[in-house]
Amino acid sequence: MPLTRKQTKMFTEDGLSIHKLCSTTEGLQLWINNQGPVRRARNTYLANQNTTPATTYYITGVERFRAAVLLAHHLFPDFQEKTNLCFPVAGPGDRFKDYDGEPVLIWYEYDSQQIHKKDGVLGFTEWLTAEVKKSPCLVHKFNLIVSAEPFEEFIHNLQVKAIRQGIDAEELRDTLCNHIPVVITTEKERCTVQHNPESTINEYSLPENWWVK
Repeated sequence: MPLTRKQTKMFTEDGLSIHKLCSTTEGLQLWINNQGPVRRARNTYLANQNTTPATTYYITGVERFRAAVLLAHHLFPDFQEKTNLCFPVAGPGDRFKDYDGEPVLIWYEYDSQQIHKKDGVLGFTEWLTAEVKKSPCLVHKFNLIVSAEPFEEFIHNLQVKAIRQGIDAEELRDTLCNHIPVVITTEKERCTVQHNPESTINEYSLPENWWVK
């Protein structure tokens, strides 16, 4: 069933998110009966928003999952729709099909092996560095890469895979390191935030208590 002009305007001009739409009984019914038209209208709005390349944090260590969620909330302390703050990246395939304008993408367990399987070294690098985002509906400000691998091991393993594919390993390192300015290493009761010295992107400082739940 097509949307009325008034309903379409709610998404394309007023910026109503699908998450907020479904928070009411009437809105949920509209979504159930019109998922395709609603999704298209919402994506039209997102595609028309001005965006800048997203900043990437690399998070590793035993508390990496908890750290990713806490970090997202500290990056956007005044974000109104808390449950619509983070989007967990799946893949491969249409991984952003259910994206609804979340400002933080969390790439869960995206170690070098998963990258090799899902995107390939070059594919992942393109996602990370694209000046124009590959999916027009993406308006996120931050990528949070969550991985069990220490950062240097992560980069080294990708370089090894790059060499096997005939890709310049040093150029790959320079590109990845430049686009990952912050590395967070977590332990059981503490974490360390380091600015990557190989990145030319300005460091994003965090408040001292960001790690406290």
